[in-house]
Amino acid sequence: MKASILHINKLNTAMAVRYAGGITDELSVSEAIPTLAPPRWQFGHLVVVAHLGGTLVGGTAFLPDSWREMFGGGTRLNPEVNYPSMAEIVDNLQRAHQMAADALSAASDDLLISQTSLERLRPRFPQTGDAVAFLLGTHVGYHLGEVMAWRKAAGLGVPPA
Repeated sequence: MKASILHINKLNTAMAVRYAGGITDELSVSEAIPTLAPPRWQFGHLVVVAHLGGTLVGGTAFLPDSWREMFGGGTRLNPEVNYPSMAEIVDNLQRAHQMAADALSAASDDLLISQTSLERLRPRFPQTGDAVAFLLGTHVGYHLGEVMAWRKAAGLGVPPA
């Protein structure tokens, strides 16, 4: 399980960085599709979630609480908030995914099969490893799909490989 999660995490991180390419700070708050959160929120949210995944397996937290307040589930961009730049978000995205990968690599099998400490995830992901696999895998893919739809609607298309 661990090797698969690490591989998917690496692929997702590279894809996220690629999809962020060409999205300026100005564009990053544009609602090209009114029903989708703009890229600044999408990528900020992915930082928060990767950070959470890493801490579940023993990674050292580094994000300030303000990031969860800005980009946690159920939040939306607020024009009165001074958000981090896209460059800072992408840097923290890479840092959070690396922290998660390092922590997962060092995690024991006993930790991965233990009951997840996040009560809200337990019904769907009872074990810590299941929760981390979702947070670093499926969840990232879902949001990158939304980013790709936004990119196309904004006229940016598919970023070069």
